Parts: sequence; C-alpha cells; structure tokens
Amino acid sequence: MSRGKSQSMLSDTGSGGGSRSGNSRSTTAESLSESAICGKLRWRALSSNWTVFPLVLVVVAIIGLTIFPRLASGFLWTMVSLVVLLASATASLVAFLWQYFLRHEEKYAKELRERMAIRDGHRIEERQADLIQLQERLQSGFS
Repeated sequence: MSRGKSQSMLSDTGSGGGSRSGNSRSTTAESLSESAICGKLRWRALSSNWTVFPLVLVVVAIIGLTIFPRLASGFLWTMVSLVVLLASATASLVAFLWQYFLRHEEKYAKELRERMAIRDGHRIEERQADLIQLQERLQSGFS
C-alpha cells in the first residue's frame, strides 16, 4: 500500500457521522492517523524478542570487551566478544528492518482495520445509547 493510498484510506475513514463528543472524535481521528499507527508498529518492531535479545547480547559483548580483557588479558576473549558483538548487532538490525520496513504494509493495513473496527464498535455503542435515551424520553412523554 503506497503512502497516497494509506492517506486516502485515513481521510475516508476519518470523515462521516459519528460521535457527538468532540473528545472521542479527536481521539478516534488521532488513533487512525498514519503517525500513530507507524509509531505503534515501530515500537512493536523495537520491542520484539527478535530485536531485543540480540541487543542484550550486544550489551554483554560490550561489557566483555571493557571488563574481561583486563582480567583475563586474552586475545581469544577479545575476538570472541567482537564476533558476538558484530553478529548480535547485525541480527538485531536485520530483525528490525524485516519487521518494520519489509512487513510494514501488511502490518499497517491490519492495524488500520483493527482500529477501524474498534472505532465502528464505539460508534454503534454510542448510537445504541442515544436510541435508548430517545426511547426513554418518548416513553416518559406518552405516560
């Protein structure tokens, strides 16, 4: 899905009837915005196990490079730490790129559909509440 298509989908979904309270409408429009969805997808990609675990290994390797060579003073330990550092950093970067950039369009579309379904559910609940209030007013007016 191109940016133009996603923006037109957002503008199509953001307009039209709906809630009477301005606050829920702005919250709904904000939750359907491209920046809100992209931010959530970015956070999911960064907090994924496939991204976090290699970053933990990077930190362990950095600690190994700074502390242990002085204690063990071994060339082998330094090389092992460097290999772990580079491999983990590469794995973490590849995992982030895969999840955020390569799979972005399908995840964006899925997230947009989920948010639209939630928004539509809220609209239905608001309309049902309005109908119940109208029914109560009509019943009290006829009695």
